[in-house]
Amino acid sequence: MTVIITTLGSFWEIDEENARYRRAPRGVGKREDPAWGDERAGALQDEVWHPYTSWTTKNLYPSHPEVCPHLVIHGPGGRLQAPKAEIYTPEEKAA
Repeated sequence: MTVIITTLGSFWEIDEENARYRRAPRGVGKREDPAWGDERAGALQDEVWHPYTSWTTKNLYPSHPEVCPHLVIHGPGGRLQAPKAEIYTPEEKAA
């Protein structure tokens, strides 16, 4: 199943069947910093599939509810987290 998640500055597509994810900027066009579009960004590189071992959403900072929940992705290079996660399945997006 593919899951779509929005966070503060990104769209995330999680392909659970193939244990991979990719992200894209929420705004129109590419991010201002060109490093996000190439290998310097590592596991955060835009529009590239990256492997993961697990993902979840959780409230990492309960004392700051304005940024919760967070998307948390564990991968070969460590852990990523992104604030203000909202999960959508493709069926929800179509409705």
